[in-house]
Amino acid sequence: MAETEDGSAECVVGMEVAKEPAPSLAKLSLKVHEIAKDAQNRNGLRHGDYHQYRQYCTRRLKRVRSLPQVRFMFGKGKGFVQKELTPESVTSASHLEIPLMMAERAWAFAMQRKQETADAPYRVRRHVVTRLAKAAKWSGDLEALCLETADERTCLEATAYCAWMSGNLLLEKEAWREALDRFSTADRICQELGKVGAIEDQDLFSRRVEEIEPILRYCRYNLDATASEELLEMSREDSSAGGDLLAAKLESVVAEARKKQASALDSVEWRGKKVAVRSETLRVALVKADELARRLEAGGGSPGCEDPKPGQYLKVFGAYDDALGTISQETSRLQGKGGGAKMEAHRSELEGLRAYAQHHKLRLMLQRNERLVQELQEKRKAGGGGGERDPVGEVADIVHVYDALLQSVRSMVTNLGGGDDENDDIAELEDEVIESARADEARFRAFRCFFVIEAFSAQQKWAEASALFGHTRTLCQEAAEMLDDDDPRAESLTELDEMVQGAWHRTAAHALLLKSKQEAALSAGVDGISIGGGVNAGACPWAGRPLQERLKEFDPAGGGSGTAERGSKKRTYRIADFPPSLQLVPCKPRLLDLAFDELEFPDIDERAGIEKEPEVEEEPKGAAAGGGGISGWVGWALGRSK
Repeated sequence: MAETEDGSAECVVGMEVAKEPAPSLAKLSLKVHEIAKDAQNRNGLRHGDYHQYRQYCTRRLKRVRSLPQVRFMFGKGKGFVQKELTPESVTSASHLEIPLMMAERAWAFAMQRKQETADAPYRVRRHVVTRLAKAAKWSGDLEALCLETADERTCLEATAYCAWMSGNLLLEKEAWREALDRFSTADRICQELGKVGAIEDQDLFSRRVEEIEPILRYCRYNLDATASEELLEMSREDSSAGGDLLAAKLESVVAEARKKQASALDSVEWRGKKVAVRSETLRVALVKADELARRLEAGGGSPGCEDPKPGQYLKVFGAYDDALGTISQETSRLQGKGGGAKMEAHRSELEGLRAYAQHHKLRLMLQRNERLVQELQEKRKAGGGGGERDPVGEVADIVHVYDALLQSVRSMVTNLGGGDDENDDIAELEDEVIESARADEARFRAFRCFFVIEAFSAQQKWAEASALFGHTRTLCQEAAEMLDDDDPRAESLTELDEMVQGAWHRTAAHALLLKSKQEAALSAGVDGISIGGGVNAGACPWAGRPLQERLKEFDPAGGGSGTAERGSKKRTYRIADFPPSLQLVPCKPRLLDLAFDELEFPDIDERAGIEKEPEVEEEPKGAAAGGGGISGWVGWALGRSK
């Protein structure tokens, strides 16, 4: 019975399970990469502030743990209880944010330490590896939780995130093959996720693929030590494409390679001489500048190749500027020292290096500006590309570029100077370079003068344009005499001569047309004047104006405004406008009336009925005094006062 009861009991349990299956929890969904990238962009990583982002991750963790649906707190002090996230305790997507933010915080701390110390000693590097290992551990926990509780897309995102974070750790440890495997996994998943979903999600994963691609190439380079050209190409890409961790690795490797090249660079050749390079810093700067210039010319700086990007030219110019700055510092350091033979030789070497770097920079600037002016001319011929055209502005841009070309070629001639060397071969070589530069100057002047003519033509200033044609032809002939017939630059002068002839014919035609229009207008005005009266209202400037407004103008026809024929008595004339038009009148000025005090007004007391008091006549003082007149005269004579 026991067995039967046990068996029946087991059957009952089985029946109960079959009838009422345990309810399964809904799968969670979390956009791992979107949350991480949005947090990074909003909290410091746009400008490389990893410390700010690490602080944000700490605050975000505290907020997530205190959410009502999470309540994943450890307690404080003696009440601290260690907790671990398990698949059974994960009930909302906020639980999955905890390992994500922990991984992001550890990764940000590692990048902060790497950013603060450029030399990266062993102790700092060990700390970086420790933090990256912790980030990889938390990303692995996130992947494990998502596999148990989340949907398929979230699991794929978590797997890609874990592979990327583990790859960062292996990259720092220089485990190239394992890092290549992990980054390949992340790249493959991101490529697939970038093909589905919303447009924003596709764009996000496409950018993630672009970030991973340079890391894969770097790992392949380290597995294949012969791929040096690939490394040099990667070092010129934007640091944001491969992440700051890869950028730091590339910078250190490229800097080490340049130091090795600089150790072998003991001199440069300038004006047929070997100029010694004594400073180690200056050697590295010159190696970097020459290397960038060589790759620029090989990849697109020469005719027939694809045009390089403007940013590539700016990098080369910046490298030569750094070299020139280092030379200036070395020269300043020698100012306070003595004037012995060795010091003078060192100063002469620095001056030669300055001329060397300046010449190569100016040469590349000429190359860049010539490409730019060709693009502007082609764009002008094509019609401006779209939108409203500004012919004057287009020609003004071309003239501005030719001004820059003239300034560069004149600086190049000044930098070369006159060769005072005893070696005839060196002097002859310098003369050839200077003559070529002066031929370029004459050629640029001719082109600039032609486009000044085009600018005047665009403004319909035909007289000014006609005055410059002879000067342009003269400059063109001077430049052609300086160049050989087989020189490629002579072809451009031939094309310029043809353009000048075509522009001259167009300008002459426009000037003749303008002259004919002016003569026709003058003839129409003269035809409108008649002795017998009547004017052509459309041809005369006084038509429609009354006689009062044109008293000083000659109008033999009287300026009539009627419609009758000339000589008709019914013709009417406008003498003035009625009602008259309003005109501004100045106000009467206020004056200070000073004449009022000097006026004598008539007496009106009698008219007002006011009686006057009788006047009493006063006796003379002399008569009342009795002989006072004589005493007065005597006193006056003696000088006594009265």
